[in-house]
Amino acid sequence: MSTPLFSSPIGFGRLNATRLVPDKTKRDTNKGRTSGEPLLSVNVKQEQLETRFKQAARRETAYNTQEYDQLSAISSLAGHCNAVAYCVQKLYGGVILQATVHYQLNGKPKRTSHFWNRLPNGIEIDYSASQWGLTNQIPLSHKQLMFPLQKSEKTPKGNVKLIVLSVSPARIVPSRKTVNPRFTQFEENFQKTS
Repeated sequence: MSTPLFSSPIGFGRLNATRLVPDKTKRDTNKGRTSGEPLLSVNVKQEQLETRFKQAARRETAYNTQEYDQLSAISSLAGHCNAVAYCVQKLYGGVILQATVHYQLNGKPKRTSHFWNRLPNGIEIDYSASQWGLTNQIPLSHKQLMFPLQKSEKTPKGNVKLIVLSVSPARIVPSRKTVNPRFTQFEENFQKTS
């Protein structure tokens, strides 16, 4: 009997000893790799993958640098959800999901799009959920989450207080015709991490 890709009481979360295996059949047209060659050549524990994504994140690879500047005290993956979802899709296949997040940052109402993945086995995983104060890669759209979610961090510039108020229903993002150069740079940074 094979071990499920993700194992936890609610169907997703930390893998413990289970390992993710890159999808070797995924088409890849990026320079430097032949078609079907995975981004990762070895099995990777889920925790290691999240750490590598955090190491790859930089201000210049964030989709919205202003959002990154405001939320990076909470997580280095702030503003990187789309780049992370892009890399996860290249690694394992599946689809990218998107929802609108309504939140307050230091008392000011804001709204942004957030992206995560649904893997080929139907499991949803969000490696950038830490930007919303979540752990265990739980997608913001999960029905067991109770809103509002609150997270505060002290920084040299003052306190950062984040409150997630609501999340719209998720939708599948259409296939990309072009790739944002920031995503390409993020992927390159990711490949350099170990």
